[in-house]
Amino acid sequence: LIGNLVASCHDSISKPDEGKASRASFFRQSVVIFPTAAKQGRNLGVSLVPIKDAVYADSYNRREAQVMVERIIQHMTEHPKQSLGVVVLNKKQQELLSDEYQAAAQQSTAAQKFEAHWEHERDGLEPFFIKNLENVQGDERDCIFIGTVYGPDEHGKVMNRFGPISGQTGRRRLNVLFSRAKERIVTFSSMTPDDIRVTQPENQGGAWMLKKWLEYAYNGHLDTGDATFKEPDSDFERHVISVIRSLGYNVDPQVGVQGFFIDIGVRHPDYPYGYLLGVECDGATYHSSKSARDRDRLRQEILEAKGWTLHRIWSTDWFTDPFREREKLAEVLEKRLKAVVEPSQHALTF
Repeated sequence: LIGNLVASCHDSISKPDEGKASRASFFRQSVVIFPTAAKQGRNLGVSLVPIKDAVYADSYNRREAQVMVERIIQHMTEHPKQSLGVVVLNKKQQELLSDEYQAAAQQSTAAQKFEAHWEHERDGLEPFFIKNLENVQGDERDCIFIGTVYGPDEHGKVMNRFGPISGQTGRRRLNVLFSRAKERIVTFSSMTPDDIRVTQPENQGGAWMLKKWLEYAYNGHLDTGDATFKEPDSDFERHVISVIRSLGYNVDPQVGVQGFFIDIGVRHPDYPYGYLLGVECDGATYHSSKSARDRDRLRQEILEAKGWTLHRIWSTDWFTDPFREREKLAEVLEKRLKAVVEPSQHALTF
């Protein structure tokens, strides 16, 4: 988008994760992130609170509002010295959430003390607020709660209609939103990244950014790859894909990651936050080429640094003993799925 752009994180952010995901998306990865000595912990960084049993209907997500009110009161009780702002993605949800919060705050001494404190602290510049995406501009706070609102309908289907964020203007609005926190962003969502189906990122900028943000909020990796909808490169890859599918996994061939392509990206319904494994299929020519191996070693290091777990299959080994290689692949997939699913069964909290 912009040649050799160098963008630093928002001056006031003490942990770079918030600005990193937003700016790297907006500037197509032409971004330099300056490191911080602080490590992500309970009071710093980006986290996700999955909302279970939610239904999105008539522009409302009532279950999400209930959970957010509980967490708002919890924040006010446990972190009274950390200013808080709350943003949801449409006006109707903002009104619902405000009403729900006011009812709860009347019964909470901690909430009343929190609001009174922040009316005067820091010269009264950071009072508590609940807003929608369209009226958040310069409102910085120590912590920002984001409610995505959109989610499954009564039949469990997520309709890919995201109101004001659907197009390119939505991307700009989200970019502003994701840079409002100084220390921490907590995202509340009844959607998973896989629920957001983006086939043309250039025309669906806001939806694409929201999808990437949800991936990042869950797994902490900035670039989890995009399906390119390209065909597999070889008959060998097609064969491996059919085997992976027979094992109960979903597959995208030729997954793009910052100019690289991974032969096969493997997903699973129990892990809706991105790819759980990348599979590389290499032929005899590659096997005998030292320059290709050296070049690919660097590529693998870059991809692993971005959070990818890779498994390489040699065509010669596969055709020599297909049963053994199939079992090896099945074992790798099973171990990987277990490693990522068990932590996700515990809601990410702060």
